[in-house]
Amino acid sequence: MAIKRPGFIEQNMLTSDEQILYKPELHPAALIVAILLCYPCLIGLLLGKVREIIDYFTAETLITNKRVLAKWGLLTTITVDVPLGDIVDISVVQGALGRSLDYGTVVFTFVNNEYHTIQSVKSPYKVKRMLDELFN
Repeated sequence: MAIKRPGFIEQNMLTSDEQILYKPELHPAALIVAILLCYPCLIGLLLGKVREIIDYFTAETLITNKRVLAKWGLLTTITVDVPLGDIVDISVVQGALGRSLDYGTVVFTFVNNEYHTIQSVKSPYKVKRMLDELFN
């Protein structure tokens, strides 16, 4: 098993008193589907899938005892930093392929009715259960 070096969030955004509770992984099925759909496509459609492939390799998500942090993007980096107290709902969206391969989208709804999604999360119900336990 290879040792993974700390990502951007771990190196730059955590405070000294924060503990990482869980680091959701993206499921490789999302990448495989993006590549398989690109193979027979025209160049225009291929370029549309490039973003999904880049997001797959650059996305990071951490759940700590204080907040949920997410980062993605290559040239333009987008970060999300949400205190756990601002989350009012956590839901999971899974299609048929996601259910059979155990991946899906985790949707966080915040107190201001905005939301953030983390797509292609491996074992999304594990993430939801962990966060539900933090709130109870």
